[in-house]
Amino acid sequence: FHRKYSIQEVIKSNQVILIQVVKEERGNKGAAVTTRLSLAGKYCVLMPNTNKGGGISRKIVDFKLRKKIKDIVNKLNINKGMGVIIRTAGESMGLKEIKRDYNSLIKLWKEITTKTIKSNAPCLIHEEDNLIKRCLRDYFDSTYDEVLINNKKTYLKCKDIVKQYMPQSTKFLKEFRDKKPLFFKYEIEKKIIDINNPIVNLKSGGYLVINQTEALVAIDIRSEERR
Repeated sequence: FHRKYSIQEVIKSNQVILIQVVKEERGNKGAAVTTRLSLAGKYCVLMPNTNKGGGISRKIVDFKLRKKIKDIVNKLNINKGMGVIIRTAGESMGLKEIKRDYNSLIKLWKEITTKTIKSNAPCLIHEEDNLIKRCLRDYFDSTYDEVLINNKKTYLKCKDIVKQYMPQSTKFLKEFRDKKPLFFKYEIEKKIIDINNPIVNLKSGGYLVINQTEALVAIDIRSEERR
């Protein structure tokens, strides 16, 4: 039952396999890949070749809330041979919002399979969305009063992205038209410099020195002696 298979028994020569990169190359280590694919949406994650039905993020711990989400998952009519996990962003959403997100992921998966069949290996089939789309998908929600965008083309693109996930929230996207640069007006550049500064000053008078290496992040605590 627990027989161990050699890689030669599982993968044959010239066999075409669709894989997903889960961790990029670091130093001398190659990229980590998997055949257990996952496509992330705003409210759910689609696992197109995992026959596990529906699941809920472990970060959602409230029993009544989990039961409510489970009822929504059961109404999705998940395709056979697929799995779906509801993300924490979807804990307060209804069936309509989650189903819209699920259907968009199903559409994306169909595009991926179609492209896979037509392509010759090795080939890049699908690439994770750009930074703007990931930020709007993962962080933008009803708690935001507005999102300022200082480029007309990017503004229109952001509206299209938000329409896909939260069509009622496009009104919170605002085109920034002030004469002063956006980052200068809100002192964003200073905050970016502070984030990348390896020294963090403490109220006590001491400070931290944070250095990142390939294997770990080292934090050196320098205390201030008082007499």
